[in-house]
Amino acid sequence: MAFVNVFPLGIVQLYYAVDTGYWYARSLDFLNLPWVNVLEWARLPGDTLFIVGGALPLVWLCWQALRYPNLRRIDAESELPRMLFTYESDTEQR
Repeated sequence: MAFVNVFPLGIVQLYYAVDTGYWYARSLDFLNLPWVNVLEWARLPGDTLFIVGGALPLVWLCWQALRYPNLRRIDAESELPRMLFTYESDTEQR
């Protein structure tokens, strides 16, 4: 996204801001230029890859967690393990 859309668009927007004025570089007239729309549509393959490769697996994992919940739970009255860390505390020596 950064190299296909944001960087080239930012360079040209900087050029228009220096040449014409900041107001034009931020206006809808600039954003509706045909080549700006082409750059925005060039983001589509990368965004699609991100959605398919990132968001859909996350949705699938959430669905699996809801469909097959973990039935191994600790009872409220059961004793928890005493050693929760890999080393013992030296609080008595201090």
